[in-house]
Amino acid sequence: MAKSKKAAQTKEAQSELPFDAGAILAKIDAYKMAQTKPVADEIEKLEVARAEIDEKLRNLNKLLDTLEGRTSTAKKSPSGSKAKRTKEEAKADGEKMVQIIKSKGKDGAEKADFGDINFNQSVVAFVEKTTGQKVTTTGAKAGTRYHLA
Repeated sequence: MAKSKKAAQTKEAQSELPFDAGAILAKIDAYKMAQTKPVADEIEKLEVARAEIDEKLRNLNKLLDTLEGRTSTAKKSPSGSKAKRTKEEAKADGEKMVQIIKSKGKDGAEKADFGDINFNQSVVAFVEKTTGQKVTTTGAKAGTRYHLA
């Protein structure tokens, strides 16, 4: 009810004006739309052009990679996903880590000593998971040393 009452008051106020306010407001709205439509159209054209340029750039990069003989660095299995190492390979890496820790003796091994071994978790967790042997640590952060328990 409040809206219809307000609309009636607005209509009454407009009827007292010496000019047609509704027509003026409609002209203002039409003018605003006329001003914004070309800008929106231009933005749309630019977005389409950008998508085309991006596609051409991807194709050129593929061609350049082919010409230079570049290939993906990740090993792929036949299914297309990264090749996983077997449990035996992981166990062998764990045993290597145990041997490195033993060879360092009382001073313990640093993480840098395991440089060529690929493990994606903590040294302690990896060795315990793959070999079942407990590893303890001394020091903190960069100064961490690993010892057999």
